[in-house]
Amino acid sequence: MNLSFKNFKFFEVAVIAVLAAALALVITSNLRDSQAKDRDAIRISDIGQIRLALGEFFDEKGTYPVCLYKKEGCTSLEGSEHMSMVPHDPSTNLPYAYASIGTGTDCRTFHLGTSLERTGSQALLTGADAPPEPDTALCAGSEHDFSGLSYAPGGEPCNADAGIAQPTEDHENGETCFDLKPRRR
Repeated sequence: MNLSFKNFKFFEVAVIAVLAAALALVITSNLRDSQAKDRDAIRISDIGQIRLALGEFFDEKGTYPVCLYKKEGCTSLEGSEHMSMVPHDPSTNLPYAYASIGTGTDCRTFHLGTSLERTGSQALLTGADAPPEPDTALCAGSEHDFSGLSYAPGGEPCNADAGIAQPTEDHENGETCFDLKPRRR
């Protein structure tokens, strides 16, 4: 039996083409969501590892570093025995958000965060959702603090734009910032 398109009506060919396009769209969408989920998992893991290293730094020195990344004239976590290289965002390669809070260089606490791509991430329910500290409360040389409820695009540093705490149906203004403070000692 020899099959050719002559045996099919135009309508049947159109239906097959639409079904193939829909299937391709579903597969592509699932792949993108899976990749975003993987990048968010890396971000969450990175933030957790950085938090552990910051705790070790504090245990040894009695203060948190002013800076997360190496910077001229700034005590930093990066390059210390606790973390030789501080990771950057897996998709944008931008630094994670960090503010050291205290007086002068005596940093008694910190605020650490990253923006996730998926607003439905369970991690957003466990973040600190801390408000930004005023610049007068920051250690000398610290970056500006950010809102733990910020809604920056995934991979961008958390910022001062406060969104709506998760869970929310407001996907435009729902928080994307996963932020942590020090563990209680």
